[in-house]
Amino acid sequence: MNGEKGNIPTWPAEAATDFRAGIYPRTEVEAIVTDGTLTFGIRKAAKTNNDWTLFDSFRLTYYGEASTDELAQELAAKAAEAKDLATGLDGLVPTAYVDELAGYAAPACSTVEEYNAAINAVNELIGKANAAKEELASTFFPATEYAAQVMEAF
Repeated sequence: MNGEKGNIPTWPAEAATDFRAGIYPRTEVEAIVTDGTLTFGIRKAAKTNNDWTLFDSFRLTYYGEASTDELAQELAAKAAEAKDLATGLDGLVPTAYVDELAGYAAPACSTVEEYNAAINAVNELIGKANAAKEELASTFFPATEYAAQVMEAF
C-alpha cells in the first residue's frame, strides 16, 4: 500500500486504499449547460507501458437555470480562456486559429438564448483549436522527431 502523496499505486486495491485515505485531491467542476446537453468525461492523452487509471466518487448536481448575470460571467470567462489559449497554442496550430482566439470579443447579449449561442460559439472555437493541436501533435511532431533522428545518424 502506498498511503502517501507522490507514490503511484500499482494495483486498483492500493489506489482504492489511497482514495479512502484522502491521498488524492477532490476536484470539483462547475459547468453551465448552454444547449440542453451536458457531456462530460475524462481524457487521458498519454499512454505508457502497464498504464491504467482509476476514478472514484462522481457526483452530478443540478442547480437550476442560469441567470443572465451568470451567463455573462461564463461568457467573459470563455473569452478570457480563448485569449489565453491563443498564447499557448502559438506555433502549435494553424495561425488562423490563433488569430481567431486572440481576437475573440464576446458579443453584446441580453437574453439567455443570445448568451447560450455566444458561449456555444466560443466553446466550438476552443474545441476546434484544441483538436487541431492534438492532430498536429500526432502527425507533425513525430515526423520532426524522426527527421532529427535521421539527421543525427549522419
